[in-house]
Amino acid sequence: MTPGSEKVLAALTARTVGALLLSAPIYAAGCASYTEETRAIRADFMTGDYTGALKGIDESSLKNSSSSKLLYHLERSMILDRMGEPDKSRGELIKADKVADDLYTTSVSKTTASFVVSDDVADYSGEDYERVAIQTMLALSFIGDGDLANAQVAARRINTKLAEINGTYTKEKKNAYSEDAFARYLAGMIHEARGDVDNAIVEYGRALALYDSGFGAFSDGSRPQGLIEGYFRLLQSRRRADRIGPLKKSHPAEIASAERNIAAAGVNPGQIAVIHEIGQISPKTHVDSVIGAGNQVVRMSFPAILYRPRGYGATGLEVGQKWYPASVGADMDAIGAQCLDDKKARIVAKGITRAVVKGALIEETRRKFGDGAALLANIVTAATETADTRGWTLLPGRFMVSRAWLPPGKHVITVKSSGREFPTEIELRPGELKLIRATDARKTQTQAELRASPTPGTRTGS
Repeated sequence: MTPGSEKVLAALTARTVGALLLSAPIYAAGCASYTEETRAIRADFMTGDYTGALKGIDESSLKNSSSSKLLYHLERSMILDRMGEPDKSRGELIKADKVADDLYTTSVSKTTASFVVSDDVADYSGEDYERVAIQTMLALSFIGDGDLANAQVAARRINTKLAEINGTYTKEKKNAYSEDAFARYLAGMIHEARGDVDNAIVEYGRALALYDSGFGAFSDGSRPQGLIEGYFRLLQSRRRADRIGPLKKSHPAEIASAERNIAAAGVNPGQIAVIHEIGQISPKTHVDSVIGAGNQVVRMSFPAILYRPRGYGATGLEVGQKWYPASVGADMDAIGAQCLDDKKARIVAKGITRAVVKGALIEETRRKFGDGAALLANIVTAATETADTRGWTLLPGRFMVSRAWLPPGKHVITVKSSGREFPTEIELRPGELKLIRATDARKTQTQAELRASPTPGTRTGS
């Protein structure tokens, strides 16, 4: 018997055992009801009925459920965002961030129940990638409002949050997703848009190094062309020959393309960078496995995202007759799949402990109530060994970036996000980088489909 199982058994009385076993079907039904209850909400969201989606979530049991409190705030934040309510959306994200942090400390009763029944008994505290994505969505929301100062703070917190999370794991159980290249890229663009060239160079350099190494697995194996072009242009402006030379050697084709694109835009061109939010992350499912533990064979169920590359509609930026395709900054399906795979090692130890505890409880049931009750308890405990497949289902599936060098002045542009077209007019100053946030939302409202950050200096965050 493991030390963990001894502690749990010591905390259980005969009454607790009976209550947990008898209520197990309720717990299982609760998880199923979450999936079913959010199905209509997701359908409304994906068809653009955001009013219906908001009504659905506010009238659901999620609103008052302690176990789904985090999910209520996360899903609601996305609905409000697509309705054109950025302040309310950010309010939900901030609440979600606090709930996720608070849930690191769980109650004794919930912890005991999750050891005996299943992980989906506990209050949902969010997967690691979901907790990090809160900061990503905050940064993008601030960009949409032109509040680059607060966007910068949120972008910086993405990797800070990742470091905090990984710091709680032993060396053998850390996530492969330990630093976010897209966050560095995003921070670099914000610095550049605010005129902070030196810090933009630092962030672009870090982002490129990450894309060139392990993070490429989370961006379709590629590195954003716009990142390389932006980095190269800023190095030129600072006459950083010490970095330009190595960059040309390591990325010759990309730099040659950058030189052509920049030259074609004339003297001291400006630049547009569009950050696209595409689709929704794939829902979590479960993968079952059998593991040997001493003289026991333990059936375990793991949460998983079955990563399969998905097709999206045309995404990029069109100016005149020229098309600037978007590059993948981060694929949340790939990140989520990797995080859940890394989580398996942390689940196994708890699952084995739970199996030992359940075995002891079944024997206790046999001793007190006979073979029939023990058989029922065995069936119940087997049925409740399920993976926790709750999750932030409305989180975007991909973040992509398209960038274009243009002469200073006014331009009519068409932003395309997964095939949906949003025409707008922008004005560029010499050397300016203008950030635009765009989604593939289906809107019936009259709000602008996309919002460009105002000229730097005309609006600052508090």
